[in-house]
Amino acid sequence: MLPSQGSSPRRMAIQYRVLSRCGLEMAFDFIARINVISVDVSNPRGFFRILNLTRRVQRLQPKLTFQLRSEFKVLALPTPPNIRIGPHCTDPVTCEFFDRCNPPRPHDHVGFLPRIHARAIEELEGMGVESIRDIPADFSLTEIQRRAAACVKSGNPWYSPEVRKTGCAR
Repeated sequence: MLPSQGSSPRRMAIQYRVLSRCGLEMAFDFIARINVISVDVSNPRGFFRILNLTRRVQRLQPKLTFQLRSEFKVLALPTPPNIRIGPHCTDPVTCEFFDRCNPPRPHDHVGFLPRIHARAIEELEGMGVESIRDIPADFSLTEIQRRAAACVKSGNPWYSPEVRKTGCAR
């Protein structure tokens, strides 16, 4: 089997389908993974773990046929489908249109607040708030998020009083 960006059985199933439809016959589908658990440098063959994925790849073919039919229907649409951005955009691989659907955010976007939850971002964007500068004072943020928002609004960094004690502050 040809190497791919990853080594999932699904990716191998797609490669198998493409190659077999091009007229190539494959008897087995193997993948070699680096054996990081027990590497014996005196045995070069032990450096790799060989996996036979032939049965798994063949079992995936009917499911793959169904999935490809669905994808071809979507590709035939006159306009792109209206699908929310989510984990499916990057898992199992990053979509080739990721940058089109995810334009670069401004440097003060609410999504850059430390450890902000996706629900909070959705709530803010639902209120029409995309800039940290525009977050309402009564919006629920953690202390660290509130501090970061204050730094963005003022343009001044925040230093912990503990830093001054260690002599690291300027």
